[in-house]
Amino acid sequence: MAWLSGWGKRVKLTIDSGDIDAALSDFPILLYISASSGISSEDISCVFDELTSDENRKKIAVTLTDGTTECYVEIEKWDDGNEKAWLWVKVAGVGAIASGVDTDLYLYYDSTHADNDAYVGDTNDEVAENVWDSNFKAVYHMADGADNAHIYDSTDQDNDGEKKGANEPIVTTAGEIANAQDFDGDDDEIDTASVDLLGAVNDITVEVIFKPTSATQDRYADILDHDHSTAPNNGWVIQQDSSNHNKFYLAFHDGVGWQGTGITTQLTNGAWNHFTMVKNDTTITHYLAGSSGSNGACSADIATAANVLRFGQCVAIVNRALEGIIDEVRISDCVRNGAWIKATYETERDDLLDWGSEETEGVVYYHGLKVQGASELALCDVGTNPLRVRKGGTTYGLELVDTSDPNASTVRIKTGAGTKAIRKYT
Repeated sequence: MAWLSGWGKRVKLTIDSGDIDAALSDFPILLYISASSGISSEDISCVFDELTSDENRKKIAVTLTDGTTECYVEIEKWDDGNEKAWLWVKVAGVGAIASGVDTDLYLYYDSTHADNDAYVGDTNDEVAENVWDSNFKAVYHMADGADNAHIYDSTDQDNDGEKKGANEPIVTTAGEIANAQDFDGDDDEIDTASVDLLGAVNDITVEVIFKPTSATQDRYADILDHDHSTAPNNGWVIQQDSSNHNKFYLAFHDGVGWQGTGITTQLTNGAWNHFTMVKNDTTITHYLAGSSGSNGACSADIATAANVLRFGQCVAIVNRALEGIIDEVRISDCVRNGAWIKATYETERDDLLDWGSEETEGVVYYHGLKVQGASELALCDVGTNPLRVRKGGTTYGLELVDTSDPNASTVRIKTGAGTKAIRKYT
């Protein structure tokens, strides 16, 4: 397989076709890098051994199957000290992830490479927003944003959220995927500015990773509320029903009555629930853990309006506070199909990828080179008695240069002064 020029090391990762029920286009996958990653719990800590610091986190690249076409990458979290990282990668192209055959990608990493700012960014960096296709109207990883009173939207819509106050809710590092927000069931909430998330489109897909931390919630406690209760009731809500026991639905008002309240899904207290709700023209379908479940007819469109989106509380009515931890929230103005939802569940729980071993194709590392006899020969720095080799009537000099030298070869030498490259000249 071709090698992406300028990079010293790579690992192959393979998307398991057994989890892909239909070809997927422009799909975001999670790369969890750790000592126990993917389907087979592979040790990928070699990435941290090479990069050695959080500051080097952008010295990476991810490519498609050909080994050279780069993908956009969002770094959700990079923790070199604990050797864990969470990256979102857009596998770009129509049907880029195939059904019935495994799809290979490559992760490149090299501490001597410049930051890959053209393709890799942190959450809220403009380049990282390319990971999310145009149907994503909001994506929240639920980490703290600029400070402990804000969260970021990862899409180019920039529908960022503001907490009620600092640490209300408080961030936790014990999320399903890196960090999450822990709502106290009292007064914690997060608001966006008023935004029309759907425009003229009537389809919607809402994806949530949520862990209830109480077996009983406030009556009609809200995970998300697009201000459904303020007249003229032109928003929608992800809300607990009147049972108070973590049974939720997607509901909206059609001008006469409420749609969707009879289509409910029971979530498990104290566990991570991957909960997705999809509405098209005539049907609402719920998915739990990637599989379809409750569904039913709906006979109206969701009215479109610019409303506040609130996490953890109702916008207009008090005493509907949520108690639990919200990790991931995604809102799309389209119908995500069953294959997409299943693959999303598998990647979010890090059960979609198989990892290969570290490769150094095209780069050979020598730990010193010395030939001793009547005289001593060794590779030396530029201009200091270079090693000379005669071949075909021509004498070549071999000397050590910095790896950034424009004439450096791909051969690396580990020296006491760090990693060097060989340069040949006549």
